[in-house]
Amino acid sequence: MNVHNSGSSIIWYEGIGFTSLIALSWLDEFYGLQQLLLGGPQHLADWRDCVMDNLLIVLVWAAVFFFTKRLLSHLLYLEGFLRICAWCRRINYQGKWIGLEEYFAQGFRVETTHGMCSDCFKRRVPRDDDYII
Repeated sequence: MNVHNSGSSIIWYEGIGFTSLIALSWLDEFYGLQQLLLGGPQHLADWRDCVMDNLLIVLVWAAVFFFTKRLLSHLLYLEGFLRICAWCRRINYQGKWIGLEEYFAQGFRVETTHGMCSDCFKRRVPRDDDYII
């Protein structure tokens, strides 16, 4: 899933959905959609009930929006590549080299790339004095 492209569209779809709920609430209050569609007794319009319903819808919308934004930011972070030492298989995570098993134990599923940590670089790269006979 490419969060860069679909992140804002998810927020828009949520907004359209909640706006539709608010519109349906007002239509039901003033035109009696429930009576027209399902039958039943005549309902008198009371805008105070509709305002309370809409307040609840807006509160739920705010919570869903907050958690969706938080989830999308986590997905955007996890979408990036990881630097893995090609020799010891440790991962550069937030400036620290940690073990591969320790990182993947958390259940992340991300693409990886290779790098070389400073310890392996010191062991693997020959120094100039290694060639002195």
